[in-house]
Amino acid sequence: MIGYVLLVSFAIVMGVIVYNWMKTYVPTDTVECPDGVSVFIREIQCDTIVGGLDYSLSLNLTNNGRFDVDGFYVRVTSTPEQKLATIDISKKIVSGGSAPGNFVQLTQKLSPGDKASFRFSPIKETYSVEVIPMMFREVEGKIRLASCSDAKVKEIVECSEQ
Repeated sequence: MIGYVLLVSFAIVMGVIVYNWMKTYVPTDTVECPDGVSVFIREIQCDTIVGGLDYSLSLNLTNNGRFDVDGFYVRVTSTPEQKLATIDISKKIVSGGSAPGNFVQLTQKLSPGDKASFRFSPIKETYSVEVIPMMFREVEGKIRLASCSDAKVKEIVECSEQ
């Protein structure tokens, strides 16, 4: 009987220790962007690549907010019926930045009032483009990525055979 009590007590103590250790690995707060982060899509241009099946997408952005932008997420839709942009084209960037993850990181921060141009190629048929700005924020001495989903912009562009 004493053995069972010790075994159950040991299991409870180990459970409490493991729980307290594991909860330090889960982030408690999401990193938020400050109010006033905003980008504007000045122009989108779609050009047919030789062969006619793929396209090159030129995207011109302006930072019309109050804070620097370090990059952006870029997603597209392929049909007018598709409401949520789910096709990530960040890895297809040709000029204007790099894609270290599932976002486009700018070569220089886009300061308020600055303009930048980007080109993505090759892409398939595209109906609309969605851009979500992002920035790096320092939280408790660590640099964290903050997605500014409140500043999302979406534009219709038809990259398809008409």
